[in-house]
Amino acid sequence: MEEHSNTYDVYMEFENEDKMSMVIKKLREEDIMISNVVIIKKRSKTQSVVIQATMEAAKWKARHTVFREVRQQEGVISVEEI
Repeated sequence: MEEHSNTYDVYMEFENEDKMSMVIKKLREEDIMISNVVIIKKRSKTQSVVIQATMEAAKWKARHTVFREVRQQEGVISVEEI
């Protein structure tokens, strides 16, 4: 069942707050929604930001495709499912 789910709880790290906003907006355009965002670590506006969030993709997108698309976004340092 979990293998066919299109909703994932994730940790994500971004280069900075501006990149985080840009990535979330771009992913939305690609039918990947980020919600329930909790900032785990943020030192300043120009340093890396780590969040815990829920990521929901269109039902037709395979898990490996979703994570590949997220990892390829400029400004994403890492993304992992929890």
